[in-house]
Amino acid sequence: MARINRRLIRSLVIGLAILASMIVQVHADDHNSVEHLEPMSELERDPRKLRCGPTKKRHSPLSTFAPPASTTSFSTPLTTTSTTTAPDTTTSTTSDLTTTFCVVADAPYRHSEYLELLDQVQNMDDECEFVAHLGDIRSARNYDTCVKETYTNASFIMKKSHKPVLMMLGDNEWNDCPNHEEALELWHDEFDGFPNKHWSHDFNITSQQDRAENMYFVHKRTLFVTLNIVGGRIVNQTEWDDRLTKNFEWTKSLIERHVRSKQSDANVVIIMAHATNNPKHWRFFHAMRDYIDFELMNSIPILYLNGDVHSWNEQFDYFEQPSWKRITLMGNAREKPLKVTVDARSGVNTVEEAFSHVRYY
Repeated sequence: MARINRRLIRSLVIGLAILASMIVQVHADDHNSVEHLEPMSELERDPRKLRCGPTKKRHSPLSTFAPPASTTSFSTPLTTTSTTTAPDTTTSTTSDLTTTFCVVADAPYRHSEYLELLDQVQNMDDECEFVAHLGDIRSARNYDTCVKETYTNASFIMKKSHKPVLMMLGDNEWNDCPNHEEALELWHDEFDGFPNKHWSHDFNITSQQDRAENMYFVHKRTLFVTLNIVGGRIVNQTEWDDRLTKNFEWTKSLIERHVRSKQSDANVVIIMAHATNNPKHWRFFHAMRDYIDFELMNSIPILYLNGDVHSWNEQFDYFEQPSWKRITLMGNAREKPLKVTVDARSGVNTVEEAFSHVRYY
């Protein structure tokens, strides 16, 4: 009997040892499996990356507008290439479809800013492929008469840039001038076709027919659009409303042609103008809101860049649209140029992924 008990005890001890060994191994396997887990994806860490889908309908779309006006290219002796880019493929590298450019606004207002802006322009970041000036090249505080020297001085400064410059029209040099009709002629005389006249480049910059200050081009699958949207006083309400409506029609036609068509050559959109939204601009901004919401279904990343109000603002979900972002520049030459980078690769579907910037203080 004693021999049987010893055998039983020995078997129990051996069984317990094996069980303990198995438990230790399981814990070791669990520990190793945790250490070798793949890191969380960007989407898992930040669910907002998935928010660029259809949004809840909040308002009725505006009625359909008339067909947009035709466009024409600036005639220039400089050689430019076609806006058609290489097909977008999954093998495209980031650099193939990434554009970096610099932006200034609301300068120069005084003599000291002439010197500051000149220094900035002459020492523009080499990474920037072009420069955009969002309008207002003078102060309109005293509503002084606009004179030719204002436009030629600003032109002289911007022509010192080693990169092409796109000029947008501001209210200070147009509708806030007592001689507003003459002022507009002075602006057109100096800045129509500005980037094509003074730089050799491979951007095929096209102007809207009958409104030369409105321009567009496609570069590395990004559609760039500049528009005449100004602040300041309304001189003629009919002209004001008609211009904003046609701005929307033209912008929509460009997006349809270059982003949504079967022959599309762009994936994202950047719109640049002088003024921010306020009630007197609703004909453009409300129409864009409805178009983005009801027709585009928030499927295309869009960035709106403006100056005018002299305060910095970076706004996501512009007009409650996840695919629309707005950046307002502080302006004046005391703030260095904003450097904006756009990533237009296929599969980049959110404004967070598509648009980034570096702001220097």
